[in-house]
Formats: sequence, C-alpha cells, structure tokens
Amino acid sequence: MVVMAKAPRPGEVKTRLVPPLTPSAAAELHKCCLLDTLEKASQLTGVGLALAYSPADAGQEFRELWPGECLRFPQEGRDLGERMLNCFRWAFAEGFAYVALHGTDIPHARGRELVRGFDLLKSDSADLVLGPTDDGGYYFIGARAAEPELFRGIEWGTPKVFAATLERAAVLGLRTVEISRERDLDTPDDLKAVSDMLAHAPETVAPRTRKFL
Repeated sequence: MVVMAKAPRPGEVKTRLVPPLTPSAAAELHKCCLLDTLEKASQLTGVGLALAYSPADAGQEFRELWPGECLRFPQEGRDLGERMLNCFRWAFAEGFAYVALHGTDIPHARGRELVRGFDLLKSDSADLVLGPTDDGGYYFIGARAAEPELFRGIEWGTPKVFAATLERAAVLGLRTVEISRERDLDTPDDLKAVSDMLAHAPETVAPRTRKFL
C-alpha cells in the first residue's frame, strides 16, 4: 500500500478547515490523520507499506515524523492524477504484482476493508478496487496495472471524480469492485461528523485524530 501524504505545514494542509481552525491547528490535525493512517497501514496483515511524500524536500521531515520501516519516495507530477499514476508506476517497477494508493484524510477507514481491497486484487477477482467517499471522490484505489487513462482529464477536487473514474474503468474494460464508502475530513461539517463517528468507534480507531477532535 502506498500512503500519499503531504507534510503537515501550516497554511499548506487542511486549508478548507481555516476557519474555524487556525493554520497551525489545521496542520496539527493533518499530522494526527497522517500518523494514524501510517500506523494502521503498517499493521495490515500481508500488506507492504510505502510512503509517497510531498513536497519533494520533505524526506527528512517525514523520517522524523514516521521513523517506522517503510519504502519512501517523493511524489512527482503536475496534478493529483499524474502523482497517483507515478505512484503506481513506481510501485510496479519495484516488482509488486498489485498496488493500492490510500490518502490520509480518512484515518478512520476500516483496516479490514483495506485488506479486502487487496484480497480482491490478489485473488484476481477485480482489476480495479475503489473506496468511495461521501464527497464524490475516493480514498482507496487498487489496481493490477498502471492505467494512464484512469487519471487523465479528471476534474480533481470535485464531486465528479469517483463517477468519472468508474466511467473510464468501464471503457477500459476493467472489472471494478467497490469497498466501503467513508467520509473524509476536509470541511467544517466533516469535523463534527467524524468526531461523532469516532466517539462511538473502538478506542483503537484513529486515536490521535480522536484526541484532537
């Protein structure tokens, strides 16, 4: 699994949460989400972990944030689509037979669902696995090959991303399966919704994010 992460720098992350949060508080929340996501991913059975970081000069910053064992490389690309495609290309070049990308906006995503996504690829039950989000995007994308057309011409950051990706997958003839839908943590409304959800979840789910909220 490749976790795609931005460095938790004030003014550069969780900007849609400013206000009500300050830039520093938004960066701290992002750091909590990032660490919870990496910890969860590192504990998944049978799943290797890689960290694709941004910006390119943040390598040492991430080594200090997350000293745990994982492969590391900088994200490259002019937009999100190019960065994701290059993450897939990097992982397949490393020799992995199937690869998934996972963002850090959903630290509460269920580990069993992430593993199910990998199992679908491993068992050749799907060519593409997507974990949709309530805002029309996705938090998980797994594939058995790097498909450039999945990432070209998509209006990133809009509610059309998931639907457009499904349409592209159909045109490409990919067998696509969805795992659970989740709510990401991007807007002021999300703050309360995710806080309420975590209040009723096991204490092991996203503990840093729970404490911050």
